[in-house]
Amino acid sequence: MRRSMLFVPGNNPKMMTSCGFFGADAVIFDLEDAVSPQEKDAARRLVHYALTNLVLGATESIVRVNSTDTAMFRPDLEQIVPQKPSMIMLPKTSCAEDVLTLARELDRLECEHGMEPGSTGVIALIETALGVENGVFNGGFFSGSPLLAAFGIFLLDYIIAFTVLGIGGIFRDKIKNKPLALVCGILLAGLLRYVAHVISGAIFFGIWGEWFFTQEGFFAWGQTLVDMFPGKTLYVLYSLIYNLFFLLPEVGLTALVGFLIAKAMPKLLQSQQADR
Repeated sequence: MRRSMLFVPGNNPKMMTSCGFFGADAVIFDLEDAVSPQEKDAARRLVHYALTNLVLGATESIVRVNSTDTAMFRPDLEQIVPQKPSMIMLPKTSCAEDVLTLARELDRLECEHGMEPGSTGVIALIETALGVENGVFNGGFFSGSPLLAAFGIFLLDYIIAFTVLGIGGIFRDKIKNKPLALVCGILLAGLLRYVAHVISGAIFFGIWGEWFFTQEGFFAWGQTLVDMFPGKTLYVLYSLIYNLFFLLPEVGLTALVGFLIAKAMPKLLQSQQADR
């Protein structure tokens, strides 16, 4: 967990030599906005030197390179990646192709320099309106108007997902065992809510599947899924598994608490007709 990230201009050697003393979780050597065009080459050499010689201890070393649409992008990577920074920060990410371009360059450089494949992490910064539109509203099967995407997310993840919870009482007069009837209703309502979230996730957020499954600390089978199910099949798998992670314990806990309350206070589940 990165609680603090210290940005250091790539053209300031004085700040570089002292950056490791502040105990930040990560130090970000900036080759982009903090450096003028005339100083880009010199800053690149300074950051190369810093990565080689500075002792940062447990502090992560991150380098913000120039964006993919600039002439500095590949020279930045060619000089920085062999020094094995913890991560590369990609600025002004406007679409998935920007991230894929970075990934291809990292794969090439890691192979050329005998580094472990995938050892260099990536942080992609979304800093433009185009990046927001492509990153949030073109995130899966859907690609189109941001307004339609926002409406679809609101409809599936909120209106439908929470409306179906009203089905929880459907078994009240159909199963004589009232605690069991309540639990069955909770499970059915939870299942329908899960379906709504899965549909929304696949349509609007599925593109995050590859990132999700390949995060450090994720189960080993995550990369296997990425390799076995490329493309839009991975969108569905991502949504199925991601939503299961938070809904399974939520629905299970709700069913357990509902059952215990129903057993302890059975009069709560009596129908109005029975009361009369």
